[in-house]
Amino acid sequence: MIAKLGRKFTRRGRAAAFAVRERVGWHRKVRGRPGARLGVYVAYFDAAEIFDLHLSALQSNASGPFNYYVMRNCTSREEASSFDEIVARFGFPTVFRPWPEFEPHTHGESLQRMLRQTDDETILVCDVDAFPVEPGWDDYVLAELETRDAVGVLAHIPDRTGLKTYLHPCFLAVRRSFLDVHQLDVLPHGDGDPCCRVTERLIALGRFDARAVSPLLPTSHEVELFPQFRHEPAFGSANLRHGFGTTYGGRVFHLWFWRMVARRVPVRSSDGAILVTAEQMETVMRKLKTRFGVIATAAGGTAAR
Repeated sequence: MIAKLGRKFTRRGRAAAFAVRERVGWHRKVRGRPGARLGVYVAYFDAAEIFDLHLSALQSNASGPFNYYVMRNCTSREEASSFDEIVARFGFPTVFRPWPEFEPHTHGESLQRMLRQTDDETILVCDVDAFPVEPGWDDYVLAELETRDAVGVLAHIPDRTGLKTYLHPCFLAVRRSFLDVHQLDVLPHGDGDPCCRVTERLIALGRFDARAVSPLLPTSHEVELFPQFRHEPAFGSANLRHGFGTTYGGRVFHLWFWRMVARRVPVRSSDGAILVTAEQMETVMRKLKTRFGVIATAAGGTAAR
């Protein structure tokens, strides 16, 4: 019992010391790959089942070199072993680790820490259950950001009490200079997701429109959600239907609800109604693995089918 309490207080002490180092900026900057044109930031969480597909899609659909940063949020040694094996197989991810180990950072904290320790000017925040489905995702992001402040998935979740239509962190690109000038972090607040301050600032500036944003609108769904709601138009479109397993702009797929999918726990609405069953999750996962399955390449890496 005494030993257990001692380990508990030791973990807390180390976590507190780590937090202090974070606040004062004592962590060194991480160097990216030579010639990388942008940085991709991912807050992994027990996602070995889909991680290789995510990495494969980013790699095989890229036109040029990019940096890839991922927070190793694993809750067990088995998960961590799977994560390490996948990273070793691909080779290109730069791994950050929470401290203490097996006590994951939150989504926003993971992203914020990685951003503080890197210096890529073009930033793409991406969920671990999201990935490009067409080649040239990096060319597209870089070209759009030449004339706009942000490019990314436009989510509309009508049963939220706060911001209902916003740029979602499953696939959202901005310039670091935009965050710095407007003193923005990527932490959530209220009922908003990580990066919600980007949308809030654009609204405050009167620039949450096509002049400053390139939105990726939903183009198909595996399972439609919220059919009972009327969707207010945004960016000239009323096609803002939210779904489980949604493709946006024909360019990016986002599974949604990964933590529940990983455990096959049904997704419920705010009033407790089941939106996505475990059986639907299993069906969509099988379909994904068939459509976007991963195969070995001659170089020993991987590529999407």
